[in-house]
Amino acid sequence: MGLMATKRKYSDPDARFGLDGRWEDVPEGSYDPIARAAELDREGMEAEILYTTVGLGLFAVSDHDFRSACMRAFNDWLAEHCAGAPDRLFGVAMIATDDIDHSVSELERCREIGLRGAMISIGQKSGESYGDPRFDRFWSAAESLGVPISLHVAATETTWKNTGSQFVDYACVLPRRCTPSSR
Repeated sequence: MGLMATKRKYSDPDARFGLDGRWEDVPEGSYDPIARAAELDREGMEAEILYTTVGLGLFAVSDHDFRSACMRAFNDWLAEHCAGAPDRLFGVAMIATDDIDHSVSELERCREIGLRGAMISIGQKSGESYGDPRFDRFWSAAESLGVPISLHVAATETTWKNTGSQFVDYACVLPRRCTPSSR
């Protein structure tokens, strides 16, 4: 469970994150929407936007059908989770963009089941840019549905590690902005 096992941080703010942990160390608000809403109340927060962390690696799965099935399962779980506190928890779907017809259908489906945004890969194995006309239908769908699109440094079909320094790679954000020769 590692870094997700953060319950001890509530009782000891100076506790360090580690790679060890057990299920019982995971805060209930991580999987129970009612407990999460109670945690938001304790922290003085009105609402929260939720998106995957561990699932970011799904963007790199090379089997497109398997990747899409995993993302659909995550999107279903997230919609169900957020429905437990619908005025407080707002979910961001994961959408693969290798098949635009499927991408648009999943975006529409995710909006119908209550998700509020979508995350796409920052790097395409094909090397294509999101400015390519092939993506126009996806951008139009996102705009007409009112779905903001998110990009995360680790949500990539390729890699976000380019310089040999994790700090520099995070600072660069997009894989093509820094190359090993720019160290």
